[in-house]
Amino acid sequence: MKRLVACILALTGCAGPASIDLQEFEAADQRYQAPAAPDGRTAPEEILQKQELTLEDILKIADLLNPVLASERKNIDLATAAIWDAKLYPNPSFGIEIEEYKTSGGSLGESKRLASVTLPVSVTGRIGKATEAAEKDRAAEALKYVWRRREILNEVKRSFVHLLAARRAEE
Repeated sequence: MKRLVACILALTGCAGPASIDLQEFEAADQRYQAPAAPDGRTAPEEILQKQELTLEDILKIADLLNPVLASERKNIDLATAAIWDAKLYPNPSFGIEIEEYKTSGGSLGESKRLASVTLPVSVTGRIGKATEAAEKDRAAEALKYVWRRREILNEVKRSFVHLLAARRAEE
């Protein structure tokens, strides 16, 4: 991720100073880690039983119940599974092939038989590269989640402010 950002900045001519602080990039990467699961201790039903809802209550309900955010969290889980899958070695396979098998009056001894075992060998760091690619895909999914969550919660905040303004105008 750090190299990709540095390459993009260098290619676009926006690299700025010659030295790049890698700790700054690492701190930026920490913001896009996979989100923790929503806090299940307070159910939305309990929050909705309150007389007066605060902005924090509404944001928590939106975070817990929004189907788009739930879908984005599942995409992150799928990307995590893809990382696990990329770390696995390929499976061996066993095959049997029979040619010129006679169905009437013939026996298996007159046919041509071939058995094969395939044991794939991973060379040149293919598993490591696949794992790196899967980790980058997961980081991209986490970034999409953060972006969508920010958009949705900002829309909820705007709606809350409009509701408060309407109540104030009615009073």
